[in-house]
Amino acid sequence: MDGAKRELMVVVLRYVTASANAKIEIHEQPVYLFDALRAVTSAVEETTSGEVRLTGANIAALLTDRCQELGLDLSKCVGQGYDGASNLSSAAVGAAAVFQKGAPLATYYAHV
Repeated sequence: MDGAKRELMVVVLRYVTASANAKIEIHEQPVYLFDALRAVTSAVEETTSGEVRLTGANIAALLTDRCQELGLDLSKCVGQGYDGASNLSSAAVGAAAVFQKGAPLATYYAHV
C-alpha cells in the first residue's frame, strides 16, 4: 500500500538471455504498475454486488490478464515471487497457487 492508501502492484519480468559468445545475462524489467484494488473492482463489479476483495483468485486473474496482454506464453513461465502476504502466497488459495494452474512450471519462491 502506498501513502495514498492504494494497493499498488508491479509486475516485473525476470528473464535470461545468452549472447553469441555464450555470455549469460539476467534481466529484470518492470512491465506494469497499477492499482490492484481498482483493477479488481473494475473486473468484477459487473458480476457482484458485494464487497470486492484482493483474494488470491482475483490477483491471479489480474496477473494472467496482464501476461496475456503482453503476449507471454505462460507454459514458459518458470517462477513467481511475492512479498509473502497470505493472499499471495497461500499454498491453497493464494495468487501463486491459482496462477500456477495456468502456468504449471511457475514455482512460487518466497521472498526472504
